[in-house]
Amino acid sequence: MLWAGTKGKDFDVDPKRWRFNSALVYSLGNAMEILTQVFPSSFLFFATMAITFKQVSWLTATATRNAMYRSFGRKRDNIGDITAKGEAQIVIAELIGMGLGIGLSKVIGTKMRSIVTAFTVLSLLDIAAIHQELRVVVFRNLNPQRTGLIVDEYTSKGTMPTPHTISRRERIMLRPLIGEDGVTFTGLLEIVTTKDEWRRYMEIFRKEKFLIGCKSKKGKPCPGKQCKIVIHEDARSRDILRSMLTLGYLRQEKAVTFETISEAKGKADQEIRPFLDAAKSAGWNTEQLLYSTLKRRCSW
Repeated sequence: MLWAGTKGKDFDVDPKRWRFNSALVYSLGNAMEILTQVFPSSFLFFATMAITFKQVSWLTATATRNAMYRSFGRKRDNIGDITAKGEAQIVIAELIGMGLGIGLSKVIGTKMRSIVTAFTVLSLLDIAAIHQELRVVVFRNLNPQRTGLIVDEYTSKGTMPTPHTISRRERIMLRPLIGEDGVTFTGLLEIVTTKDEWRRYMEIFRKEKFLIGCKSKKGKPCPGKQCKIVIHEDARSRDILRSMLTLGYLRQEKAVTFETISEAKGKADQEIRPFLDAAKSAGWNTEQLLYSTLKRRCSW
Protein backbone atom coordinates (compact mmCIF):
# COMPACT_ATOMS: atom_id res chain seq x y z
CA MET A 1 0.00 0.00 0.00
CA LEU A 2 2.86 2.37 0.76
CA TRP A 3 4.43 1.69 -2.64
CA ALA A 4 1.15 2.19 -4.50
CA GLY A 5 0.35 5.33 -2.55
CA THR A 6 3.68 7.04 -3.20
CA LYS A 7 4.39 5.89 -6.77
CA GLY A 8 0.97 5.13 -8.24
CA LYS A 9 0.61 8.48 -10.04
CA ASP A 10 3.97 8.01 -11.77
CA PHE A 11 3.01 4.72 -13.46
CA ASP A 12 0.86 6.44 -16.11
CA VAL A 13 3.54 9.03 -16.88
CA ASP A 14 6.29 6.57 -17.85
CA PRO A 15 4.91 3.00 -17.94
CA LYS A 16 7.81 1.65 -19.97
CA ARG A 17 10.49 2.50 -17.44
CA TRP A 18 8.36 1.30 -14.52
CA ARG A 19 7.57 -1.97 -16.30
CA PHE A 20 11.27 -2.53 -16.96
CA ASN A 21 12.12 -1.69 -13.35
CA SER A 22 9.50 -4.19 -12.18
CA ALA A 23 11.34 -6.90 -14.13
CA LEU A 24 14.59 -6.00 -12.37
CA VAL A 25 12.88 -6.09 -8.97
CA TYR A 26 11.31 -9.46 -9.74
CA SER A 27 14.73 -10.90 -10.63
CA LEU A 28 16.04 -9.52 -7.35
CA GLY A 29 13.21 -11.32 -5.54
CA ASN A 30 14.17 -14.58 -7.22
CA ALA A 31 17.78 -14.03 -6.17
CA MET A 32 16.62 -13.63 -2.56
CA GLU A 33 14.85 -16.99 -2.79
CA ILE A 34 18.10 -18.65 -3.88
CA LEU A 35 19.91 -17.02 -0.96
CA THR A 36 17.54 -18.77 1.47
CA GLN A 37 19.30 -21.99 0.46
CA VAL A 38 22.77 -20.47 0.67
CA PHE A 39 22.17 -18.95 4.14
CA PRO A 40 19.60 -21.18 5.86
CA SER A 41 20.21 -19.46 9.21
CA SER A 42 18.81 -16.24 7.69
CA PHE A 43 15.92 -17.94 5.94
CA LEU A 44 13.22 -15.70 7.42
CA PHE A 45 14.98 -12.49 6.38
CA PHE A 46 15.68 -13.51 2.79
CA ALA A 47 12.24 -15.09 2.37
CA THR A 48 10.58 -11.90 3.59
CA MET A 49 12.66 -9.78 1.24
CA ALA A 50 11.87 -12.11 -1.67
CA ILE A 51 8.12 -11.87 -1.07
CA THR A 52 8.30 -8.09 -0.67
CA PHE A 53 10.26 -7.56 -3.89
CA LYS A 54 7.95 -9.85 -5.84
CA GLN A 55 4.79 -8.18 -4.54
CA VAL A 56 6.16 -4.74 -5.48
CA SER A 57 7.08 -6.09 -8.91
CA TRP A 58 3.65 -7.65 -9.51
CA LEU A 59 1.86 -4.47 -8.45
CA THR A 60 4.01 -2.30 -10.71
CA ALA A 61 3.78 -4.65 -13.69
CA THR A 62 -0.02 -4.89 -13.39
CA ALA A 63 -0.46 -1.12 -13.16
CA THR A 64 1.78 -0.40 -16.16
CA ARG A 65 0.28 -3.24 -18.19
CA ASN A 66 -3.11 -1.51 -18.10
CA ALA A 67 -1.54 1.66 -19.51
CA MET A 68 -0.09 -0.37 -22.38
CA TYR A 69 -3.43 -2.02 -23.08
CA ARG A 70 -4.95 1.45 -23.45
CA SER A 71 -2.24 2.40 -25.95
CA PHE A 72 -3.16 -0.62 -28.09
CA GLY A 73 -6.81 0.37 -28.12
CA ARG A 74 -6.20 4.02 -29.01
CA LYS A 75 -9.65 5.54 -29.72
CA ARG A 76 -11.50 2.24 -30.06
CA ASP A 77 -13.61 1.25 -27.09
CA ASN A 78 -12.27 -2.31 -26.89
CA ILE A 79 -10.10 -2.26 -23.78
CA GLY A 80 -11.97 -5.29 -22.40
CA ASP A 81 -11.16 -7.35 -25.49
CA ILE A 82 -7.49 -6.31 -25.40
CA THR A 83 -7.19 -7.04 -21.68
CA ALA A 84 -8.78 -10.49 -22.04
CA LYS A 85 -6.41 -11.48 -24.83
CA GLY A 86 -3.40 -10.07 -23.04
CA GLU A 87 -4.17 -11.86 -19.78
CA ALA A 88 -4.82 -15.12 -21.66
CA GLN A 89 -1.38 -14.90 -23.24
CA ILE A 90 0.16 -14.34 -19.80
CA VAL A 91 -1.51 -17.48 -18.41
CA ILE A 92 -0.36 -19.59 -21.37
CA ALA A 93 3.20 -18.22 -21.11
CA GLU A 94 3.29 -19.00 -17.37
CA LEU A 95 2.11 -22.58 -17.95
CA ILE A 96 4.71 -23.14 -20.67
CA GLY A 97 7.40 -21.58 -18.48
CA MET A 98 6.44 -23.78 -15.54
CA GLY A 99 6.71 -26.90 -17.68
CA LEU A 100 10.09 -25.89 -19.09
CA GLY A 101 11.29 -25.00 -15.60
CA ILE A 102 10.39 -28.43 -14.27
CA GLY A 103 12.23 -30.07 -17.15
CA LEU A 104 15.26 -27.84 -16.71
CA SER A 105 15.44 -28.53 -12.98
CA LYS A 106 15.83 -32.22 -13.69
CA VAL A 107 18.71 -31.49 -16.07
CA ILE A 108 20.74 -29.09 -13.90
CA GLY A 109 20.20 -31.01 -10.65
CA THR A 110 20.60 -29.52 -7.18
CA LYS A 111 24.15 -28.18 -7.36
CA MET A 112 24.18 -24.54 -6.27
CA ARG A 113 26.62 -23.52 -9.02
CA SER A 114 24.32 -24.94 -11.71
CA ILE A 115 21.27 -23.27 -10.16
CA VAL A 116 22.95 -19.87 -9.98
CA THR A 117 24.24 -20.17 -13.54
CA ALA A 118 20.82 -21.09 -14.88
CA PHE A 119 19.17 -18.31 -12.89
CA THR A 120 21.64 -15.70 -14.16
CA VAL A 121 21.29 -16.70 -17.82
CA LEU A 122 17.49 -16.93 -17.73
CA SER A 123 17.14 -13.63 -15.85
CA LEU A 124 19.31 -11.81 -18.37
CA LEU A 125 17.31 -13.29 -21.24
CA ASP A 126 14.05 -12.27 -19.56
CA ILE A 127 15.22 -8.70 -18.97
CA ALA A 128 16.55 -8.38 -22.53
CA ALA A 129 13.27 -9.69 -23.97
CA ILE A 130 11.21 -7.26 -21.89
CA HIS A 131 13.44 -4.37 -22.95
CA GLN A 132 12.94 -5.22 -26.63
CA GLU A 133 9.18 -5.65 -26.34
CA LEU A 134 8.83 -2.31 -24.56
CA ARG A 135 10.65 -0.55 -27.39
CA VAL A 136 7.85 -1.42 -29.81
CA VAL A 137 5.05 -0.17 -27.55
CA VAL A 138 3.90 3.22 -28.82
CA PHE A 139 2.48 5.87 -26.48
CA ARG A 140 0.87 8.99 -27.89
CA ASN A 141 0.61 10.96 -24.65
CA LEU A 142 3.36 13.48 -23.97
CA ASN A 143 5.39 12.94 -20.81
CA PRO A 144 8.53 14.99 -19.97
CA GLN A 145 10.95 12.76 -21.89
CA ARG A 146 8.81 12.49 -25.04
CA THR A 147 8.12 16.23 -24.96
CA GLY A 148 11.84 16.95 -24.69
CA LEU A 149 12.61 14.69 -27.66
CA ILE A 150 10.01 16.15 -30.01
CA VAL A 151 10.85 19.72 -28.94
CA ASP A 152 14.54 19.11 -29.60
CA GLU A 153 13.85 17.89 -33.14
CA TYR A 154 11.24 20.57 -33.84
CA THR A 155 13.47 23.46 -32.76
CA SER A 156 16.66 22.15 -34.38
CA LYS A 157 15.35 20.63 -37.63
CA GLY A 158 11.84 22.07 -37.99
CA THR A 159 10.27 18.61 -38.22
CA MET A 160 7.85 16.81 -35.90
CA PRO A 161 8.69 13.15 -35.15
CA THR A 162 5.87 10.63 -34.91
CA PRO A 163 5.08 8.52 -31.81
CA HIS A 164 6.52 5.47 -33.59
CA THR A 165 9.85 7.25 -34.09
CA ILE A 166 10.05 8.43 -30.48
CA SER A 167 9.15 4.99 -29.10
CA ARG A 168 12.47 3.73 -30.48
CA ARG A 169 14.45 6.68 -29.14
CA GLU A 170 13.11 7.14 -25.62
CA ARG A 171 15.22 5.65 -22.87
CA ILE A 172 13.83 2.74 -20.88
CA MET A 173 16.74 1.38 -18.87
CA LEU A 174 19.00 4.43 -18.48
CA ARG A 175 18.07 7.85 -17.15
CA PRO A 176 16.66 10.12 -19.89
CA LEU A 177 19.00 12.76 -21.29
CA ILE A 178 16.19 15.32 -21.40
CA GLY A 179 12.94 16.07 -19.59
CA GLU A 180 13.79 14.97 -16.05
CA ASP A 181 14.31 16.67 -12.69
CA GLY A 182 18.00 17.48 -12.38
CA VAL A 183 18.51 17.10 -16.14
CA THR A 184 16.15 19.64 -17.71
CA PHE A 185 14.54 21.02 -14.56
CA THR A 186 16.31 22.43 -11.53
CA GLY A 187 15.95 24.68 -8.50
CA LEU A 188 15.95 28.46 -8.43
CA LEU A 189 19.28 28.83 -6.61
CA GLU A 190 21.00 26.74 -9.27
CA ILE A 191 20.39 29.56 -11.77
CA VAL A 192 19.94 32.84 -9.90
CA THR A 193 22.89 33.90 -7.72
CA THR A 194 22.59 37.70 -7.39
CA LYS A 195 19.85 40.29 -6.97
CA ASP A 196 20.78 41.86 -10.29
CA GLU A 197 20.32 38.53 -12.08
CA TRP A 198 16.95 38.06 -10.37
CA ARG A 199 15.83 41.51 -11.55
CA ARG A 200 16.85 40.73 -15.14
CA TYR A 201 15.07 37.37 -15.08
CA MET A 202 11.90 38.97 -13.73
CA GLU A 203 11.92 41.47 -16.57
CA ILE A 204 11.52 38.50 -18.90
CA PHE A 205 9.46 36.01 -16.88
CA ARG A 206 7.45 38.18 -14.48
CA LYS A 207 4.10 37.06 -15.92
CA GLU A 208 5.16 33.46 -16.44
CA LYS A 209 5.01 30.36 -14.25
CA PHE A 210 8.50 29.30 -15.23
CA LEU A 211 12.02 30.65 -15.54
CA ILE A 212 14.86 29.55 -17.80
CA GLY A 213 18.55 30.27 -17.52
CA CYS A 214 21.96 28.95 -16.54
CA LYS A 215 24.67 29.79 -14.07
CA SER A 216 27.51 31.58 -15.82
CA LYS A 217 31.10 30.91 -14.79
CA LYS A 218 33.40 33.87 -14.14
CA GLY A 219 30.99 36.20 -15.91
CA LYS A 220 31.23 34.29 -19.21
CA PRO A 221 28.00 33.40 -21.07
CA CYS A 222 27.19 29.72 -20.84
CA PRO A 223 26.19 27.61 -23.88
CA GLY A 224 22.50 26.96 -24.48
CA LYS A 225 22.95 23.23 -23.82
CA GLN A 226 23.55 24.04 -20.14
CA CYS A 227 20.29 25.97 -19.64
CA LYS A 228 17.62 24.53 -17.37
CA ILE A 229 14.04 25.26 -16.36
CA VAL A 230 12.70 26.33 -12.99
CA ILE A 231 8.99 25.59 -12.55
CA HIS A 232 6.73 27.74 -10.40
CA GLU A 233 4.65 25.86 -7.83
CA ASP A 234 1.45 27.02 -9.59
CA ALA A 235 2.60 26.05 -13.09
CA ARG A 236 0.14 24.04 -15.16
CA SER A 237 0.89 21.51 -17.88
CA ARG A 238 0.66 24.11 -20.67
CA ASP A 239 3.13 26.33 -18.80
CA ILE A 240 5.59 23.44 -18.63
CA LEU A 241 5.11 22.72 -22.34
CA ARG A 242 5.82 26.37 -23.21
CA SER A 243 8.89 26.35 -21.00
CA MET A 244 10.29 23.28 -22.77
CA LEU A 245 9.67 24.84 -26.18
CA THR A 246 11.46 28.00 -25.02
CA LEU A 247 14.34 25.87 -23.76
CA GLY A 248 14.46 24.07 -27.10
CA TYR A 249 15.12 27.31 -28.94
CA LEU A 250 17.56 28.48 -26.29
CA ARG A 251 19.58 25.26 -26.56
CA GLN A 252 20.45 26.21 -30.15
CA GLU A 253 22.43 29.22 -28.90
CA LYS A 254 26.19 28.96 -28.43
CA ALA A 255 26.28 31.78 -25.86
CA VAL A 256 23.29 32.62 -23.65
CA THR A 257 22.58 36.17 -22.56
CA PHE A 258 19.44 37.80 -21.21
CA GLU A 259 18.80 39.08 -24.73
CA THR A 260 18.92 35.58 -26.24
CA ILE A 261 16.68 34.27 -23.45
CA SER A 262 14.11 36.97 -24.24
CA GLU A 263 14.33 36.20 -27.97
CA ALA A 264 13.87 32.47 -27.37
CA LYS A 265 10.82 33.11 -25.20
CA GLY A 266 9.33 35.41 -27.84
CA LYS A 267 9.88 32.82 -30.55
CA ALA A 268 8.32 30.09 -28.41
CA ASP A 269 5.26 32.27 -27.78
CA GLN A 270 4.84 32.67 -31.54
CA GLU A 271 5.45 28.98 -32.33
CA ILE A 272 3.41 27.31 -29.57
CA ARG A 273 0.25 27.06 -31.70
CA PRO A 274 2.04 25.77 -34.85
CA PHE A 275 3.96 23.37 -32.60
CA LEU A 276 0.76 21.95 -31.12
CA ASP A 277 -0.85 21.67 -34.56
CA ALA A 278 2.19 19.84 -35.92
CA ALA A 279 2.23 17.49 -32.90
CA LYS A 280 -1.45 16.69 -33.34
CA SER A 281 -1.00 16.04 -37.06
CA ALA A 282 1.89 13.67 -36.28
CA GLY A 283 -0.37 11.62 -34.01
CA TRP A 284 0.39 13.04 -30.57
CA ASN A 285 -2.30 13.59 -27.95
CA THR A 286 -1.86 17.25 -27.02
CA GLU A 287 -4.92 17.42 -24.79
CA GLN A 288 -3.58 15.23 -21.97
CA LEU A 289 -0.07 16.22 -20.88
CA LEU A 290 1.57 13.94 -18.31
CA TYR A 291 3.93 16.04 -16.20
CA SER A 292 3.01 14.98 -12.66
CA THR A 293 6.48 13.46 -12.05
CA LEU A 294 8.06 16.93 -12.13
CA LYS A 295 7.97 17.57 -8.40
CA ARG A 296 10.81 20.10 -8.03
CA ARG A 297 9.00 23.44 -7.96
CA CYS A 298 9.73 26.88 -6.57
CA SER A 299 7.81 29.96 -5.50
CA TRP A 300 8.56 33.62 -6.23
